[in-house]
Amino acid sequence: MLFRSRRAIDEKQDSIAWKGDAKNKLPGFFNAPGITEYVAPNGAGGSKTWASKTADEIVADFANIISTAPETTNGIEQPDTVIMPLSLYNKLQNTPYGSNRDKTILGFIRENFPQITRIDWVQDLVGAGAGGASRVMAYARDPMKVEVQITQRFEQLPPQLTGMVYDINCLQSTGGTLVYYPMSVVFCDGL
Repeated sequence: MLFRSRRAIDEKQDSIAWKGDAKNKLPGFFNAPGITEYVAPNGAGGSKTWASKTADEIVADFANIISTAPETTNGIEQPDTVIMPLSLYNKLQNTPYGSNRDKTILGFIRENFPQITRIDWVQDLVGAGAGGASRVMAYARDPMKVEVQITQRFEQLPPQLTGMVYDINCLQSTGGTLVYYPMSVVFCDGL
């Protein structure tokens, strides 16, 4: 039973960290004010979604997303992490790339963009963008720039007998996600 309580608290903490909580005025990472937007162009297929773009167009989108922060900050901010929905991550991981088609787009990106040390998927990015679009984000994974505020870690209070049942109250509190340097974060919707 306590495992379920701990899991529920952790899931709520995760949701607030990513999406925030408007009712309690807690900021989230996906909707932090002041972060930079990169608007991807349409590909040869007439759409900006990666499903309709060629491998070269996808690599160009990726390169433009990660170069937006350095370009807008005169090289001061440099992302090292890119997160995206699982479907887009799978597109990178499974789409062949190169003249001999001997590697994937993800393999090419890892070889040719060494400043990006982490590429991962976060399913909460599905529908996180404007109009319910999926979102890709690039940022510097540095607590001096982005930090999840957990003001009280998980605490389990002593059991209390209530009638014939023991109640065990659990506590945890958060302040949401603070983005100290919003121009170090870039997002792109609709890929």
